[in-house]
Amino acid sequence: MMLYNWIEGSITEAIDEIFEAITQQKVRFDELIPAYQRLWLSYQHGLVKIAAESAKAKDPTKNKIGKSLPNVLQQVQYFKILTFTDKEGIQYKNYRGYLKVVDTADLSGNLDARKMRELASKYAFSVPERCDDLLKIKNIRNQLAHGEIIFSEAGTEPISRLMEIKGNVLEYLEAILLNINEFIEKDGFKI
Repeated sequence: MMLYNWIEGSITEAIDEIFEAITQQKVRFDELIPAYQRLWLSYQHGLVKIAAESAKAKDPTKNKIGKSLPNVLQQVQYFKILTFTDKEGIQYKNYRGYLKVVDTADLSGNLDARKMRELASKYAFSVPERCDDLLKIKNIRNQLAHGEIIFSEAGTEPISRLMEIKGNVLEYLEAILLNINEFIEKDGFKI
C-alpha cells in the first residue's frame, strides 16, 4: 500500500512540475504541442462552465476559481492554471487544479503500466513499455483498499520476491521520473 501510494504521489508531483514549468515560462497557446493545446482547451472549457455557474448563482462564495467569466476569457492566451478551491476550502494548483476543473481523476487507485502509458500519451512524456510488478502492486493496493484482503495476506510472498518486486517497480518509476525531468528540461511541451 505504501509503495503504491509513493508511486502515485511521485507521478502526480512529476506531472505537476510539467504544469508548473509551462506556467512559469508563460507559454502561449500557439507555442504548445497539440497534446497540451488539447489539455488547455479542456481546462478553459471547464473554467468557463464554473465561472458561468458562479455568475448564475450570484454568490461569490460559490466561485471555485475566484474569477468572473470575463476574467477567465481574458486569460486564454497563456497556459496558467488558476487556484481551485473546493467546498471545504482546500486549494488545488497546477496539475491538481487542472484535474478539479476538468472534473477527472487520472490516477485514483488505478495506476499500472497500461495506465502509465495512457498518462504518457496524454501528457506527452515517455515511459518504459512494461512493468508487470506494478500491476501486482496496484491489485494488492486495491484489494486492501476494498477490504478484500488484510495486510497480513498482502505480504505472503517470500522476502526475496518482495524485494524483487520493489526493485522492479522502483526501477520502472525512476526511468519514468527521469523521462519527465528530461521532458521538462528540454521544454517538450513546446512546438
